[in-house]
Amino acid sequence: MRKSKALIAVMFIGIILSILGYATDYLGILLEVPDSGAWSNTNNVAFNYTPNYNSSIESCSLYINYELNQTHANVSPGKSDIFSAYLAEGYYLWNIECLANESNGSSEVRNLFVDTTPPNISAIAPANNATLHEQNISLRFSAEDNLAEKLNCTVLLDNEQLKITDSSDPKTIFFNNLLYGLHEWSVECADN
Repeated sequence: MRKSKALIAVMFIGIILSILGYATDYLGILLEVPDSGAWSNTNNVAFNYTPNYNSSIESCSLYINYELNQTHANVSPGKSDIFSAYLAEGYYLWNIECLANESNGSSEVRNLFVDTTPPNISAIAPANNATLHEQNISLRFSAEDNLAEKLNCTVLLDNEQLKITDSSDPKTIFFNNLLYGLHEWSVECADN
């Protein structure tokens, strides 16, 4: 009951404002991609959005770090539009603003990481082609990245996987009761 009274009050106010000549149109902007907190491994980033308005839209603009990046004129309401921008590696804030018939709308602000440099991985021990005379082995590696504080790393020993999520410090992985013979190990890390 309370919600219906509130809805009636809002509709009544909207009707009164329309009679008095005030604009009651709402210009909404739906951001589609990239999601907030997204990581891009390419410098060319597509910003996809849809402006919602019941009249023509004069223009929509892409803002990166609160500075105008580019503008599209005559954007169609309800239709998806895409900005494309070349961004160097780093952390960015982005949003879309649109103008329509003396109304304007602004989207939420989202963040984005651009990281085209892969992590640097170093196998510390044992050394390549090392001969060990024991069945209990420790594998030590380090992984660093220019932007990511933590990396998702996978250690492989003879195709056996062990996933490590925090590789901010050198890591040591222990394998026990290995059979004598030739063994191979490797580490792969991703920064997103």
